[in-house]
Amino acid sequence: ILDYSFMVQLNSQLTLLYAIVLSAVGLIVWRRGHRPARYYVVAWTAYMIGVLSQVLYVLGSIPYSEFVENGARWGGFANVLLLSLALADRINTQKRETENARQRALESKKEAELARADALTNLKRFKNLFDNAAEGIFRCNPEGRFINLNPAFAHIFGYRSADEMMEEVTDTKNQCYKNPADYEALEKVMARIGRISNIEAEYLRKDGSSFWCTSSANLVRDENGKPQYFEGFLIDITEKKEKEAALREREAAQASAQAKSEFLANMSHEIRTPMNAIIGFAALTHKTNLNNKQRDYISKIESSSKNLLGIVNDILDFSKIEAGKMDLENLEFSFNDVINDVVGMLSHKAAEKSL
Repeated sequence: ILDYSFMVQLNSQLTLLYAIVLSAVGLIVWRRGHRPARYYVVAWTAYMIGVLSQVLYVLGSIPYSEFVENGARWGGFANVLLLSLALADRINTQKRETENARQRALESKKEAELARADALTNLKRFKNLFDNAAEGIFRCNPEGRFINLNPAFAHIFGYRSADEMMEEVTDTKNQCYKNPADYEALEKVMARIGRISNIEAEYLRKDGSSFWCTSSANLVRDENGKPQYFEGFLIDITEKKEKEAALREREAAQASAQAKSEFLANMSHEIRTPMNAIIGFAALTHKTNLNNKQRDYISKIESSSKNLLGIVNDILDFSKIEAGKMDLENLEFSFNDVINDVVGMLSHKAAEKSL
């Protein structure tokens, strides 16, 4: 049978060992930043002191005292008190953490509400920009069906609304492009590089009339790289094209008029040289011995040559008028001389017809 004193000592030693182990563990946890662990370390240290003093008294190593005799009780009391403080501190810490978590949750909720409000504001701003843009904005799938488009896009193609166009247009290539090959070419470029920029093409309105637009777009793919849809915008450049065509026609007309003026000027100069020679020789012939009939013929040749030279000069005047270089003169002339010249020019024709 084991002695009571021995059992007390054994129990005290085991309790002391248990307290030492717990104190060591508490110290390690404390050093790692766990605040309540300090209460556990102090509590088990106090308990060890009480138990150790009682063991030493039983062994006769220290004299009797009330604290020594009741060391285990005092140590246990201190242990319970400090452990209670640790529990209370832990509860308070959890309350603070819970309150902090609640505050963070409220702040996160408030931030989420603000972010949602900003997102709605930005969405509304984007929708206003989308609806009121002068350019035609679109989004269509690879099969050629429109997913979304703004009112300007529908109006460019002659539709009353975006919904009407999305409902009626089922084949973009054949219903919107005057030349379907243009759509196929754009589709190949999009598949190869994923975007196009400022590409001009001729399109068809709802009523079948054609117009010119410049387009820019990009291809949107999913996370697997599969094409999802095309998105981009169109700008109507029909008026610009018409102005360019009118300018080309005007330049062509100016070039034609210039060429005609140069031709007339060259032709007139080529005719004027022999006419001057004819007039000169006619004047020299007048100075020779001629009968009256011959002199009349030479006079008519000279008069007709001068009239023809006047016509050549008039041709040059027309060239000057077209070039804007014509200067008008106010000169006196003899009406009888003009009539005689005309009669002389036409008398041989009248004689041929016995008039």
